[in-house]
Amino acid sequence: MSGMNAGMGSARGDQLDAGFAKLQGEDFQYIMQSYEIIVGRNSKKGNVDLDLSAVGGDRDVSRRHARIFYDFQHRSFALEVLGQHGCYVQRVLHRPGDDPVKLKSQDLIQIGQTQFYFLLPARPIFASFAGEETP
Repeated sequence: MSGMNAGMGSARGDQLDAGFAKLQGEDFQYIMQSYEIIVGRNSKKGNVDLDLSAVGGDRDVSRRHARIFYDFQHRSFALEVLGQHGCYVQRVLHRPGDDPVKLKSQDLIQIGQTQFYFLLPARPIFASFAGEETP
């Protein structure tokens, strides 16, 4: 999986890619299509899901800088810091070893010099199915 290409999202005919959440930067977007992704930079040792070096990330971005995942126990997305330089969520610094940070839609995340927003769909993905059932 090449990270950016796999998550860019594209229209195929009249069907749009669906995802759990979207990471929206100034000049990139990544559509999460799994319950967990690793954000960082690709290297000879391996690739990550979202390669920030491909979108202007700097040396402060670790190979495996952060894990964004769905926390089933708390029923929300969260971010776990893996990189030594930490990262910011809503302008608050979080460091490796800290508890995972609960993410809300429109939270601003900064890793190195790269900023992007965490966005959830306007309505739950499965909401349309619930409305179709009749008692």
